[in-house]
Amino acid sequence: MAALLILTSLLITTLFPHLSSASPVNGIASTNTVNLNLNQTLQLEPWQITRLSTFSPSLRPGSYPYSYLSLAISNPNTINLGPTIFGDAILPPTNTTCLVWWLDNVEDPRDAAWGVNTCSNSAGGLLTNKWTVQMLHPPPPAGNSSSGSGSSRVTMDFVLRFGLSEAVVLENGGIMELRFEGEAAFKVGRGEEGGNMDGVCGGSGICSWGLKEGLAPVMVKQRLVEKRCRAWDCGL
Repeated sequence: MAALLILTSLLITTLFPHLSSASPVNGIASTNTVNLNLNQTLQLEPWQITRLSTFSPSLRPGSYPYSYLSLAISNPNTINLGPTIFGDAILPPTNTTCLVWWLDNVEDPRDAAWGVNTCSNSAGGLLTNKWTVQMLHPPPPAGNSSSGSGSSRVTMDFVLRFGLSEAVVLENGGIMELRFEGEAAFKVGRGEEGGNMDGVCGGSGICSWGLKEGLAPVMVKQRLVEKRCRAWDCGL
């Protein structure tokens, strides 16, 4: 049993070095430190979208076929989940970049079965967290039961649902996975139309949109949506 615990300790500290260290990842400075146990309510600072842009190709036959969405998002929180057999379980600040692409005028990634995309690992290959992003249809206008504005191209009107999963090892040896989610809406609009994106469209149909000047970072309010015991007894 002692040998098993030693091997388990070496494996966990290799895969999850943040369990015994509160050092920032990739130089991200924490703006919020939370100390809690798993039964407490989290008081978290919002995630921050620091960059977002989209591209839609020409509508002419034979043109490049893909549209895409590119963004960067960061989590400024340091979360201390309390003591474990490997020291304090620390979830450090993280950041990531996400890229979603699809066949323009053929596929609609909003609410599609394949629409959950894994973002780049922000820890240089270390398995410390997993970011995902999913494109959704915007909510219907007031008095309209159908979702979204079907006449616009995907890159002009959409909602993004982000997910962040992190695993921690508890004091009794159990492995708990925590999952956080948050959403933000994006729409092209000028003047009285509102919207938080603008850009240009060419005569051929090529369009490039991005966040309006001065709007970055866009705040994304996240919430803890799942606490799941992945191995052994988590004692909940």
